[in-house]
Amino acid sequence: MPEAGGLTGVMKMTRALNRSDTGRKKNKRRKRTVTAVITTHNRQTAMVRRALLSVLAQTYPLEQIIIVDDSDAGFPGSEEIRNMAAAESGGMAEYIRHPACRGLAAARNTGLTHASGEFIAYLDDDDEWLPDKTTFQIAVFEKEERLHRPAPCLVYGGGVIRNDQRETETGICCRFERGEVYQKLLWGNWIGYPSFVMFRRQCLEDVGGFDEKISFMEDHDLYLRLAKNYPVCYTRRPLAVYHEHENGQMTDDLSRYIEGMKAFLAGFDTDLAADPKLYQKQWMKLAYAYAEIPDPVNARRAWRNAFSGSRYMSINKLLKKIRLELKLLAESVYQKRRRGNK
Repeated sequence: MPEAGGLTGVMKMTRALNRSDTGRKKNKRRKRTVTAVITTHNRQTAMVRRALLSVLAQTYPLEQIIIVDDSDAGFPGSEEIRNMAAAESGGMAEYIRHPACRGLAAARNTGLTHASGEFIAYLDDDDEWLPDKTTFQIAVFEKEERLHRPAPCLVYGGGVIRNDQRETETGICCRFERGEVYQKLLWGNWIGYPSFVMFRRQCLEDVGGFDEKISFMEDHDLYLRLAKNYPVCYTRRPLAVYHEHENGQMTDDLSRYIEGMKAFLAGFDTDLAADPKLYQKQWMKLAYAYAEIPDPVNARRAWRNAFSGSRYMSINKLLKKIRLELKLLAESVYQKRRRGNK
């Protein structure tokens, strides 16, 4: 006959098992739903198909798949993409066509508006997810919940950059940070491409989604607005493949980079100015970008903004000024030689 203490121990174990079973039942009833949003613009059907197949191959069952076609009004491939999506997904993929091109941020927001999942994951039409991407990210969201930590607004991770022309692959080494990261994100976008991220839909809606006035660095802008209000988290698992190719990638346009930097500096001016070194660094990025064009007037104006009210030693200021002037000189000589060879 068991002792009283032993019986008490058995009763405690039984209650603990019952609680565990109840928790498992609750988790089973509350399946985390995910919406996948593929955005496309004037892209070959084969590329969009590759992206869609990587979504359909996910080991975590998706609640919803949305394809937002933001191609130009006269783009002839849209009907082919629509038919391909219906055939490959068995009708699961919802196809939405913008009447005219509105930009990547607007396309992502259209996906957000139509999403029903608790979580939303974006995929650019020329990239692809690895099969366990959504499984790994949902696992992180659930782990944070089990540990009673504040709910993260997003989970990001690394992956692979594949150069389609050279047929080479390079691993993406992320900077892994969790929790409150707003100040660290002001130094640069180390979260990476949205194709590598999963968002909590409610958080996206709370901050108003992507800023449609921004055509470059709109992902960094969104991460900052989210991180100002919520913690973030990560997984060290590889999540996606970013394809480098020559078919109109948006990251190649210097003028759009300059517009994005100007919007970033204007939108977060107060927080940047709180750290003189950070403020200086970001304005110098803009100055060097202007020097690449070359645009000496705006390059020097950005340089003056970088050092306005600076408390750093004058030698530091002088060295940076020399570097900028040398860059402007080199670009000027290069442009003259190009004109002379024509």
